[in-house]
Amino acid sequence: MSAVEDFPLESSIIIDQTLFLQEWHVRVTWIAFATLWVFWGLIWIVRSYFTGQVLPNTTEPDATAADAEASNKKFHLAAPALNGTFAPRLEKGYQVVKDSLFALLCVLVLNTFARGSTRAVMILAWFFVAFAVVWFIVELVVDSRMVRLAYTTIFFGLGLAILGLAFKQGFY
Repeated sequence: MSAVEDFPLESSIIIDQTLFLQEWHVRVTWIAFATLWVFWGLIWIVRSYFTGQVLPNTTEPDATAADAEASNKKFHLAAPALNGTFAPRLEKGYQVVKDSLFALLCVLVLNTFARGSTRAVMILAWFFVAFAVVWFIVELVVDSRMVRLAYTTIFFGLGLAILGLAFKQGFY
């Protein structure tokens, strides 16, 4: 017997999709996505509450009401609005998180279907989430095209890295 026959070679490739999804690193990768989704949802609520509304408020009294007594019984609640420089920055910050959420979903779904990398994608997904939170805060503070170019380049690079790992280690 040769030394090669005594040492069984095992592949690190996970053939079954169920086994891949049960991998701890894959679970934590999707937890990173869920964390970003919760952060996006909170910003969505805040954005909806504090930015100005385009549509008229439906609780305002109707000016064309025939009965004056009926129009006085309607409840009027003015929606709070932040005017000035914060509302547009909040909107841009919301777009940063929304775009990064969509990009992360796309690359994670591809990696999962490919049964690609596990640990490396988990690390990159948490970097993706961390950068999304940091760039959201930066977008609230700084209004610069160069900053936008920097974070879009970083998100694109992280997405390409996850895609590269999916194609390198998956689709077998």
